[in-house]
Amino acid sequence: VNYSLGMQAQAVSGGWSAARKAGRMFRFGGGAEWTPGARHAAAAAGLAAAALFLLRSALRRRRTMGDGAPGRRARLPAPYARLAARLERAGFRPSPGAPMEEMVGAAVASRPELAENAARFLPLYHRDRFGPVPLAPPLREEAFRRAESLRRGLPTRAARVVE
Repeated sequence: VNYSLGMQAQAVSGGWSAARKAGRMFRFGGGAEWTPGARHAAAAAGLAAAALFLLRSALRRRRTMGDGAPGRRARLPAPYARLAARLERAGFRPSPGAPMEEMVGAAVASRPELAENAARFLPLYHRDRFGPVPLAPPLREEAFRRAESLRRGLPTRAARVVE
């Protein structure tokens, strides 16, 4: 997981070398007797292939799930993005990367009148964003309506504390 680009290149070249060596052994009748070096080379090739597969699938998952660097995040649908922006402006984002549930929970704690909307919105939001299948259109429309309603119930800026 923490391989540098140079280490990845070395692993790949070692894997190709081991694969070629194993292929030569099978072509020239040496397949029945594996020397310790050949066993190590075959093991290195297998490990390199497994590491590349895991790395590739992790990168693909990061792109589709949105847990990568900020520039590579999966886009939020517009109603969710507007709600998240309003929550942040209103001071309900305790830290970068705070989940929607945490931000909405903080908003509800200070504005109890939002509780009913939030209670219906959050399960729909989670199913829409992280569920195994997309929400049915009527449910997605409801999630969007609830997100807009929550957004309208929030202040446009964080309240300033007067001492």
